[in-house]
Amino acid sequence: PAQTATAQSGSYTYADTVKWDGEYDVLVMGFGGAGAVAAHYAAKNGAEVLLFDVAPEGHEGGNTRYCAQCIAFGKEGDEDKLLAYYEALSGGIEYDEDVLRALVDGMVQIPSILVDEYGIEEVTSFKGQAAWNWGIPEFPELEGSDAVDVGTINGKFSDAALWNLYRDKVYEEQNQIDVWYESPGTALIQDPDTLTILGVAIDRKGTPLNIRARNGVVLACGGFENNPRMVNDYLGLAVYNPIGTLYNRGDGISMVLEAGADLWHMGVYEGIRFLGGAGLEAPMGERSPYGTVGIPGFDTGGSYVLVGSDGSRYVNETYMTRHGHVSGHGEWPHPQHTKHNYLIMDQAHYDLIAQANQLDDRMASLIVQADSIEALAGSIGADPAVLKRMIEKYNLYAQQGEDWEYGRDAATMKEIGSGPYYSFPMVARILNTQGGPRHNANSQVMDVQGNPIPHLYAAGEFGGFTAKNYQGASNMTECLVFGKIAGTNAAEKKGDLALYAAKSQVESDLSYTLGAETDAVGSAEYQVAENEYVG
Repeated sequence: PAQTATAQSGSYTYADTVKWDGEYDVLVMGFGGAGAVAAHYAAKNGAEVLLFDVAPEGHEGGNTRYCAQCIAFGKEGDEDKLLAYYEALSGGIEYDEDVLRALVDGMVQIPSILVDEYGIEEVTSFKGQAAWNWGIPEFPELEGSDAVDVGTINGKFSDAALWNLYRDKVYEEQNQIDVWYESPGTALIQDPDTLTILGVAIDRKGTPLNIRARNGVVLACGGFENNPRMVNDYLGLAVYNPIGTLYNRGDGISMVLEAGADLWHMGVYEGIRFLGGAGLEAPMGERSPYGTVGIPGFDTGGSYVLVGSDGSRYVNETYMTRHGHVSGHGEWPHPQHTKHNYLIMDQAHYDLIAQANQLDDRMASLIVQADSIEALAGSIGADPAVLKRMIEKYNLYAQQGEDWEYGRDAATMKEIGSGPYYSFPMVARILNTQGGPRHNANSQVMDVQGNPIPHLYAAGEFGGFTAKNYQGASNMTECLVFGKIAGTNAAEKKGDLALYAAKSQVESDLSYTLGAETDAVGSAEYQVAENEYVG
């Protein structure tokens, strides 16, 4: 039962002032990888758990459901090398060394955790396989990079295997874990004096409920890539498409801000490897396909270019990005995708798409065709002079065998020849966002003064550790590592809540009102000495 003060004392806890509709030891918001792991470890430590998610059944899972199912791990004894690598990935941006130490200490335990706790046979390593050289490690030039490994639980990828493993574990523990779908959290219920989190207001399929958490609340609700306003504000992208879940709406961001949490890494997001991170545009709010959307030549080249709103190129089209980041001036920023971007090609490359049977109805509905470059520019809203001049320069680079602007490999550059010419609308694509509440090595959410908010925890992509550069498969790593830490710590029995008596009225002595005291005396004319001037 909820804690209640004795009648004799005449005092009470703040929790006694809330009308509760239900009560558990631990509440976990977000049934993705991190939430499933947190719920499991909370139950393993004896807690009664409510795991709730905004998505309907069959769409839960967050980005864990849609990702390649790869998880980054390491070998025992390589903790210091892994720490050096992840510190270097921060690229000079502030990070928490204790958080990274907790991450790498967990990384070396991942194979044994998945075998001993989740019952798989082994983690299959992809390290050393030619097809994975681009990402294991993803930043080979950085210190310690050779210590990182990436693998899956069955030697395959993009088959939802790891997600199903986590989900099945939750369903095995229904004696201790209740699951609610279509039940978004709307607010944290917090003691206004001690700032202790007491529970969560949940919209349970249209019914507002206040659910008490005796020991802790874990927020594992992913990022904000499906919240256009937050993407505009934090990432500066006007138009984009998500690649993963459609239910990472940033609800948790609003909730922790109201609770006084500090935020970090809000400007960090990951994209896809191809075409500078851009992909064929889908209506806002719809998921973009994961791969190259049926466009041959994204890596081998051809007679095409990627242009921004005015018709000028802005990226090496065939460069294999690092999760959407491209090399620039010694660092790895995202390319400057504009509001409207277009893949421009000639008849020859369009024929390649058609011959590969990749021209589906959706692509066909988006095609803009014109007999001349100038007419094509007019049809897509680009500057005809800019687009024409860009095509001329690109063809010159192809003839000379060197792309003087963006370094595209000469072997991938075929001259854009005769028309008709074709255009496909392209947008930036977001695999996931990394930002959210700052948390410490114990997964406790921190306030703006650097103190833990009592009974509140975060895990997974909701306030991820990635400060700048991302090593592929590390988000799945933090789902397991910090999901375990958060669930374990949230389940720990907490001390008694603070008791309050009715507050007494006080009299105020208003010594300071308008005109009582001011440092502005006389006029605003200043006396200056020799060689002094008022600026």
